[in-house]
Amino acid sequence: MSDRIHRLASFVRPQSILYDLCCDHGYIGFAAWDHKPLAGLVFVDQSTNALRAVRETLRERNLMDDPRIQVIAGVAEQLQIDDRPSDFVIAGVGIRTIVTITRTLFPHGLGPHRLIVCPEKNSLELRSFLKSQAYGLVAEDVVMEASRFREIIVLEEKGGPIHLLGEGYADRADPHVQNFVASLRAWHALVTKKREARPAP
Repeated sequence: MSDRIHRLASFVRPQSILYDLCCDHGYIGFAAWDHKPLAGLVFVDQSTNALRAVRETLRERNLMDDPRIQVIAGVAEQLQIDDRPSDFVIAGVGIRTIVTITRTLFPHGLGPHRLIVCPEKNSLELRSFLKSQAYGLVAEDVVMEASRFREIIVLEEKGGPIHLLGEGYADRADPHVQNFVASLRAWHALVTKKREARPAP
């Protein structure tokens, strides 16, 4: 499995219930299950093909009858969640999908839950949304995959500030992290320039 998968799984809290949303083949959920003592694991996807692969892996690992594991076919926004501490991973999808799921599942804040997101593309719009929700930043990281930056943002009800332009990476000497920050700021400059160039209504 890729470094991104393992890095995402590393942020899952022990003894939590992990919801692997838009799970595809379930790689993140399985990686967390292998390395953390979890109270439960829930795979969620609306693709029957993806969930077929998840079930096949469960069969191969003799986990089909484990009562701690569920496979749910449907959209993440329709989940019924309770107050048990749970971690929600949303990775490999677009920013708008992450925003829609997050806004629907946590209309009143994260409570005891942890949110771990890894957007497909530039995170400026996502960071702005998360900042508006008053979430707290627990951790953030960047990995390279297929010559692309993959950003991981970990949030809880309480935590540090969410920075729009990668200020939280200021003390990180990793060249690829600094290259990511440069790209984030370049994208912000481009968006700002286009906005300012629009004729006034």
